[in-house]
Formats: sequence, structure tokens, C-alpha cells
Amino acid sequence: MKLSRMKKILSGTVSALMIATSIPTVASAADQQTRGNIGGYDYEMWNQNGQGQASMNPSAGSFTCSWSNIENFLARMGKNYDSQKINYSKLNGITLTYDVEYTPKGNSYMCVYGWTRNPLMEYYIVEGWGDWRPPGNDGENKGTVTLNGNTYDIRKSMRYNQPSLDGTATFPQYWSVRQTSGSKNNTTNYMKGTIDVSGHFDAWSKAGLDMSGTLYEVSLNIEGYRSNGSANVKSVTVTTGSGQTNPTVTTGNTQEAPQGGGQQQGGFDFSQMGGQQGGFDFSQMGGQQGGFDFSQMGGQQGGFDMSQFGGQQGGFDMSQFGGQQGGFDFSQMGGQQGGFDMSQFGGQQGGFDFSQGGQQQGNAGQQSAGNGGAQVQSGKKLCAISFDDGASAQSKSDPGYRIIDALIKNNMTATFFIVGDWIKTNDQIKYEYQNGMEVANHTQSHPHLGQLGAQQVRSEWENCNNKLKNIIGAEPSKLMRLPYLESNATVQSALSDVPLISCAIDTQDWNGASKDQIVNTIKQAAQNGSLEGAIVLCHENYANTAAAMEEVLPWLAQNGYQNVNISDMAKAHGKTLAGGQVHTRA
Repeated sequence: MKLSRMKKILSGTVSALMIATSIPTVASAADQQTRGNIGGYDYEMWNQNGQGQASMNPSAGSFTCSWSNIENFLARMGKNYDSQKINYSKLNGITLTYDVEYTPKGNSYMCVYGWTRNPLMEYYIVEGWGDWRPPGNDGENKGTVTLNGNTYDIRKSMRYNQPSLDGTATFPQYWSVRQTSGSKNNTTNYMKGTIDVSGHFDAWSKAGLDMSGTLYEVSLNIEGYRSNGSANVKSVTVTTGSGQTNPTVTTGNTQEAPQGGGQQQGGFDFSQMGGQQGGFDFSQMGGQQGGFDFSQMGGQQGGFDMSQFGGQQGGFDMSQFGGQQGGFDFSQMGGQQGGFDMSQFGGQQGGFDFSQGGQQQGNAGQQSAGNGGAQVQSGKKLCAISFDDGASAQSKSDPGYRIIDALIKNNMTATFFIVGDWIKTNDQIKYEYQNGMEVANHTQSHPHLGQLGAQQVRSEWENCNNKLKNIIGAEPSKLMRLPYLESNATVQSALSDVPLISCAIDTQDWNGASKDQIVNTIKQAAQNGSLEGAIVLCHENYANTAAAMEEVLPWLAQNGYQNVNISDMAKAHGKTLAGGQVHTRA
């Protein structure tokens, strides 16, 4: 993926770049930023790189703003509580009332916004958006809450090694996002309402999110990302002392599997389909009582019975699929050893585990990486450092070949994202494929997909896919790295069958990062736990990146990690990389 020198950050991280001082100031020569306090209300306008046209005109408890052709933009007004160093609960109820005329034209949203410290956390309560519903498919679904007459989805996402109030940091984002937007794109929306801010905070706490930090601010925020728009915030009022609420929270399963995915403990866990408690529970499919019950599929009698599939005799028998011998055997699908093993699907540990290709212990202990490459090793922590902008090498001493050879030497694989128009030789792609690397799509010409129509977007993927297929003589991976990490509703709809790959960790090699900086980014992520399951962004055409891989891959191996391609990591973690969705972890 080719990036310019400016930092490419998707919505949801815009405000993470703000300078955390209380004195009105300009951020830097590159950014356009104004801050201040008027009539007891704190305000800020921030425009990344000073790009395009942006304005904010504040008054006491109101402001107008507009933006066009910007990179990232925000305008916000509210109350700053940082100097008080208190938890939100000490304010005995916080509400924000607004009266706004909001006109989004593209990727934008109107929300309540802020941070906590100790621990550091960034939060959003989203009332309306333009053409993209934040935070997309990022993070975990934590349930729902209904407040002030609207139902919100609760989500938690993570930012890794990103700018924050306290410098570059790893921190969570908490979200409440209305299930139905209060606004429409390309329309002036007249929006009025009251947000029970403390009610959302309480709901997050009930959903298991850490709300123990000190409150930094509560603000009404208008954000835009590579879009146009305007807003007339006729009034915004932040009130405390409104009393505590007791919101009802409906908890939900995570949309994306947690790090380590599909773990199996003494029973059977389809982690994306239902909980696991000492046995087997497909909670969305049937109850679980001391064993197995697919209540809509068959009776449950002291074990497991799918009566329409097979008899039940002291265990489990799907007679049309395989015999039953003291446990469970799908004889045509996997071996049976004292329990249940579908060896092509996942490991078996004293019970059942369909990890969808996960690590297997108690059997072979390995899973194939695909076309003759390194196998996924049991007991290893997995990461997916991946490489964009190939195929770039013309000689065996070029960075592309050095990276592949470093992976082979350390018994690892990786995903290489190829731009069809940038292929210098077919030999490098064949070499990758023959050594078990995942050959994947990075579009034909590396355009800004968000500026294209649906048919053009689809052609970019199909043309590159066909070219790769002709080179390797087989179907390439269906994954596609998003050029510039850009996506919108049109892209996701046009590529509804294609998993769209972004990243959780950006090594900044595209931005001139040195070999040591690349190595340290990866080491720090390994040490703070954020590397496991992460998709890491690198590029194959930089000498610094090749040198970094030659140093960091042996270090990872020594510290219990194995780098694998993205598809194998997803399988090992029991995850399905869904088409039309943006994935940062696998």
C-alpha cells in the first residue's frame, strides 16, 4: 500500500492527534488548529496538514463550522474536567443537550466525544453520520443499551501505537452508536436531543468496559474524513448533577474473535457462534445444560442428540456422517481418538474443538500454511507482518527477495499484496507462492477507491486477481489490502465477497522509518501484548524493511512468536474473514 508522507488515519482516530494543553495554540506548521474557552465552554478546531478549507466560528455555547477537501477535520465544544482529576461518577450525572443543523457530505459524524486518563481511553456516543457508520467492522460488539428513546450498539476497538493525549500510546476506544442514524448524507439534518452521557458510561461499565479513569472532557464533536460538510451548532449545553441512571444493557458476543480466538477448554467452543461453559454451547442455536443441546435441531438427553441427523447412544452419533465409538467420530472428515477430532478443521484436546483450522494439540500439533510453506506451530503466539506494493524485485539482492528469504529461514510465512501494474517480474511472485507465502490482491493500479464508482472498484480487484492467477497457475488469495487504507460503503458493497485488509499496527516504513524504528515498533507491540493476532503493515520495496525483518524475525521466534500469513492466522484463531468488511486483526 502506497502512502504519502502525511499520516493516514481512519475516522475514529481523528481526535487522537490533538495536543492536550489548556492554552489556545496552533498545533504545528503542518496542522491547522485553534483552541480556546468562550463563555465557560472549551472549544477546538483541528485540520490535519491544513489541507483544503476548514473553519470554526465559536460563540458561548454554540458554533458553526464547515470543511471541504480535507484530510481529517474536527470541531468540538464542551466541558474540560482534566484539572479536577475525578471519575465521571463524582459528577452525579452528566447530560449533553444539543440543537444542530448538520450537513454531512461523505464520511462524517456528529457525536459526543472525549477521553479518560489512568487508564487512557477515547470515547464516542454517535448520534448521526454521513455515508459511513463508525466504527465500521472494527473491534468487539459488547451489546446494546437504550437511552433517551434510542438504542445504541456498544463496541470496543483498539488503537495501537497511535498519537493520544499522552503521546504515542496503545489505548481502547469505547463506542455507543445509534442503530439508526439521526442524519442522512447530502442533506441538512435538523437534530435536537439530550444525551445521558453518564448513562452511556454506566452501560459501558456494565458491559465489562473499564470506566475507572479520570474524566478528561465531554464535548459535542463534528468530524469529517476526506469529505465535505458543514454544521450550525445552535446550542450545546453540558450539565452535571442530573442524577445517576441505571441503564439496561443487553450484552452481546464479540463480532471479531478475541486475541487467541476459538480457545478450547475441557469441552467445545465455537467462539463466534456461542459461549463455552464446561461443555458445549451454541447459544444462538440452542440451550446448554451440562452437555449439548441444539434445541431447534434435536432433543437433549444427558448428552447430545441431533435427532434429524443421527441417533443418540451415550454420546453422539451422526450415523450418516460417521460411526460412534465412545465419543464422536466423523470418519470421513477426521480421525477419532478417545473423543472427537476433525483434523482438517482444528485440534482436539480431551474433548472437542473445531477451531476452523486452529492450532491442534494432542495430535499432529501443526496445521499446513498452504502451498508447501511453514506450518502453523502449536504453542506459538501468532502475528501477521504483511508486505505491500509488490512485486518490486528485479534481482535476488533486492528487498523483496531478502524479506522472503528471511521468512523462509525462520520457518515463517507472510502475505504479499501485489499491485498488478507495478509487477516488475513474475519470478518473484512465483518464488513467494512456491515457498508458501500468500499471494494477495492490492488492486490493479492502486487508486483511491473511495473516489471510484462500484464498477471501477470491482474491476480493480478482478483485473489484479486475473493477473495473479495467470502468474501462479492457481487461484490467488481473495484478500485485498485497501490502497491508502481507504474504504467506504461503495467499496464494501462492490467487494462484498472480498475480505478487505487494513492493519492494526503500522510500522511507518512508507514514511521513512529507519530499520531500528521498524524493529522497535514490532518489539514494543510484542512486549505490550498488542502484536498477537495483529495485521502489521510493511512494504516489500524498502531496504530498511528488509534489514528490519532480518533482525526482528529471529527475535520473534526466540520470544515465542511465529509470523504467518493472514489467512492462516485467521484459521488458527477460529475466525472467518468476512467479505465486504475491513479487518485489522485475524
